[in-house]
Amino acid sequence: MAFEKIDHQNNNRPEGKTCLLVYGYDEISFKKIQDYAALYDIFEFVNVTPSTLGNTLQKLIDHTDKPTFGIERVDTQAIVLNAVSPKELNDFVRSFRTLGLPSPLFAVVTPLSINWPFHELLKDLLEERAMIANNRKFSKND
Repeated sequence: MAFEKIDHQNNNRPEGKTCLLVYGYDEISFKKIQDYAALYDIFEFVNVTPSTLGNTLQKLIDHTDKPTFGIERVDTQAIVLNAVSPKELNDFVRSFRTLGLPSPLFAVVTPLSINWPFHELLKDLLEERAMIANNRKFSKND
């Protein structure tokens, strides 16, 4: 996975449908997320469920997803942002904790990830989170 420096002042949205893919939250929390996202002019949402985990991000964004079977439920919360500016992304993630909800895995749809099944993205994000946590633990022991 490659990382690049983000210009946190850039307020230009990339092309595409601005929306959030939300996974692992109950109805009340989902509503809180919708209200919060409206502050950033994000009004389209996809509530990803265990039955739609096998769909690609593109199909979920386009609402052409279909139920998938044989995909194991992933026990986490995630918010995947599509077509938001770097500034919106930074502000959204930094202020999310004010909602009092569990901290999700955050991701942004990229030209590469748009064709990934949602459950594969979740697995990748969970692996990254574990590596980061392990590195932090390891560096504290130095």
